[in-house]
Amino acid sequence: MPLPMGRWKSLSGMRRLVRDFCLAGQSVPTVMIERRMHLNDVVKARQLVQPRTQWTAIFIKAYALTSLEVPSLLRSYIRLPWPHLYEHQVPIASFTVERQYKNEDVALGSRLRHPHLLPLTKIDEYLRRCKNEPIESIREFRQIVRLSRLPGWISRMVAWYGLHASGRWRERYFGTYGVTSVASLGAGAIGVISPFTGTLHYGIFDEENRLDVRLTFDHRVLDGATAARALAVMENHLQGSILNELRSMKSTQLAA
Repeated sequence: MPLPMGRWKSLSGMRRLVRDFCLAGQSVPTVMIERRMHLNDVVKARQLVQPRTQWTAIFIKAYALTSLEVPSLLRSYIRLPWPHLYEHQVPIASFTVERQYKNEDVALGSRLRHPHLLPLTKIDEYLRRCKNEPIESIREFRQIVRLSRLPGWISRMVAWYGLHASGRWRERYFGTYGVTSVASLGAGAIGVISPFTGTLHYGIFDEENRLDVRLTFDHRVLDGATAARALAVMENHLQGSILNELRSMKSTQLAA
């Protein structure tokens, strides 16, 4: 019996943007380092907060606080006018959410400025906005939609210049670090393709509330020892200031 013929399907504008992002990331010599974090107290404190704070919000803030102690995390490799490092003054988080656009599941990216100064409630509220509110109501989403309508060679050029021509452009249009996870779907990404100096990703908790947290980093900017120390600093923040904030959120709810 002959096999049925498949059919061609053109890349949508959104899939072309994913391709362009991957092309930009493939040029970065990345290394991934992992630390198993013991977060039992954090897990228990989070369970008492309603609505429950998303882990993405927690790690967005934890990374931002860590970058203030590990300045290398705030540096980016810039190619023009000659190769150099650019040190950003504040952390700007980049993250993606899955949305439906023109009957297609797409990953839309947004950014959050100075998350180290924001309470977890505000970070969590913005993540929920990005997941639930109309796409046209989020500025970064509108920019992505406009970019997806351009010819591929133009969108690739825009992405390349945004990442490599200026540190100011890079932080404005892309951010200084990325946080991504599919843990809510019961899985964890072992490796990621990313143009950022650091991209944080993590898996799922084990029965003792231990979590494998991974940092994929640009080896032109960071060395492995620095990345390892950064994950240790991050665990301290999670077990310290982040834990205290979660507990205070519960206390505030009880007082109300």
